[in-house]
Amino acid sequence: MHETFAYSASKAGLQMLSRSLAGHLGPDLITSNVIACGPFESHMMKETLANAGDAIKAGIPLGRIGRPEDVGGIVCS
Repeated sequence: MHETFAYSASKAGLQMLSRSLAGHLGPDLITSNVIACGPFESHMMKETLANAGDAIKAGIPLGRIGRPEDVGGIVCS
């Protein structure tokens, strides 16, 4: 298990920020959304995937690392 305390806390922070913004801006019909993706190939994840990619993939229901098209529809909708 990797120690990703700060990363996990930052994702939780984004979720709560979005909920707070939704509560504040919702009455003005403004929505607030957060996209909190799982593991994707990136510069930040390069070494982690090289060292533990198989173990990470094993914990993902699809059994693979995310791809750009996995979130493309969400971002563009």
